Amino acid sequence: MKVYNDLEFNTILNSVAALTQSSVVAEAILDTLPTTDLDRANKLLTQTGDAVNVLASHRPSLAFEDVELILSKANVGAVLTLKELLSVTEHIRALRSLKNNVESMDECDSLKDITAYARVCDELEYAIDRAIENESDLKDDASEKLYGIRRAIIRANARLKEKLDGFTKQNNISKYLQDNIVTMRGGRYVLPVRNDCRGNVKGLVHDVSSTGATVFIEPFAVVEANNEIITLKTEEAMR
Repeated sequence: MKVYNDLEFNTILNSVAALTQSSVVAEAILDTLPTTDLDRANKLLTQTGDAVNVLASHRPSLAFEDVELILSKANVGAVLTLKELLSVTEHIRALRSLKNNVESMDECDSLKDITAYARVCDELEYAIDRAIENESDLKDDASEKLYGIRRAIIRANARLKEKLDGFTKQNNISKYLQDNIVTMRGGRYVLPVRNDCRGNVKGLVHDVSSTGATVFIEPFAVVEANNEIITLKTEEAMR
């Protein structure tokens, strides 16, 4: 409407939206339309005044993203990513901060009528925090099964590394190596063998260096040990 343009209403909305810590709140502000209902206008003014008082007295955490799509996925039984679960805890913390700050005020009745219906999911937040390290990793004790698998991976890695280290110390093998080290290619432990000696180390070739001077060979003697680690890591990923 022309009157909104004259009042630069959209400019005001953009200025307010730019001050928010959450994109979902910014979107809601930008979608705001004035009301012609006097009672509703007065109610909104009261809520705005109470909100200003809360912000002046406290600093609630208001940084959160929209979790509606995440909740929709959860409702149909879809598996959520670690990042999505962390977004849920972020949402819970923001809600708790706001609810506590509002309800600790002596007045702010207009906002308490809203926060009274807000349920903070402490148990869900605790369960997620207990299990997730960051957006890409679960904590070792996220479950008893995962803990056992990760301990098994550590032991299997140590056994395999020890066996391959033995190759680097055997004169009949180490003399064919480009370097007396154990490295990895394609998630498997291998030895860096001089290309001109590749026939002297029996195993699977997984890669060749950019210069062609080195081939990375997985000795036949450690194929099963490598397979064990791959299997354990697959189990880990499914947990």
